[in-house]
Amino acid sequence: MKFLKELSLNHTAIKELPNSIGCLQDLEILDLSGCSNLERLPEIQKDMGNLLDLSLDGTAIKGLPCSIGHLTGLDELNLENCRNLRSLPDISGLKSLKVLFINGCSNLEAFSEITEDMEQLEHLLLDETGITELPSSIEHLRGLRSLELINCENLVALPNSIGSLTCLTTLRVRNCTKLHNLPDNLRGLRRCLIRLDLGGCNLMEGEIPSDLWCLSSLESLDLSENHIRCIPAGITQLFKLEYLYLNHCPMLEEIVELPSSLTRMEAHGCPCLETETFSSPLWSSLLKYFKCFKSPIQSDIFWAGDISHSRK
Repeated sequence: MKFLKELSLNHTAIKELPNSIGCLQDLEILDLSGCSNLERLPEIQKDMGNLLDLSLDGTAIKGLPCSIGHLTGLDELNLENCRNLRSLPDISGLKSLKVLFINGCSNLEAFSEITEDMEQLEHLLLDETGITELPSSIEHLRGLRSLELINCENLVALPNSIGSLTCLTTLRVRNCTKLHNLPDNLRGLRRCLIRLDLGGCNLMEGEIPSDLWCLSSLESLDLSENHIRCIPAGITQLFKLEYLYLNHCPMLEEIVELPSSLTRMEAHGCPCLETETFSSPLWSSLLKYFKCFKSPIQSDIFWAGDISHSRK
């Protein structure tokens, strides 16, 4: 079996792997997903450098061996829904890693420090984890393209070093209700960030940094379910913005101006939004057509290019 390239033991009742698995020098894929009794991995041998894909999603592991860094050829590591996982070792040795799934690890409270550059990691998913904050050393993920932190109920802050991730195209920080501290140097993402989702984070007026309006490459912005009163005129600086979502912002009263590049806007469930708050001629004419009246008569605005309508 020393020439074995793929080993799939998914959804079996195994509790542990033998140390001899390190002898499988040609192994490229190891699938242990759904092995709900598996609590630990053996120490990783240097001879396993050919392993490309390691799936541990849905297992009972509490941690990874420190020798995980020996998997220098690993391309994808899946730890999704490992609900007993409480800590991660230094993963900086995984120089080939492109995708890291940690979503659903609800007992994981901290992401490990990154001690060396990891230029190959492109996608990091941390949805529904117990993480309270990310380390400032996340700046070492120089090739990161997408970062997701959805439904992270304990997340309170994002590090300023996120502004150093100059390859980041997608940042989704959604339904993180304790988040009240956004980075104040988003300007560093102005040439790369395309999609930004801050929906459902209970952000108050003044908690959205002014640097957000410097993100000149932004095409999609979601600020739904926040406690903002006004969308400032600075939004017109987002000259590539096509999609704007402001749904269920109960305190939203005013949208001063909008970029001409916009092709779709949603503002459902914004009862305080009034006709008079739209200053541009375009919006004035649209809203006369919509017949959007002052609260308590609530109107939902949906605009997609030339197709506009209101639901009362």
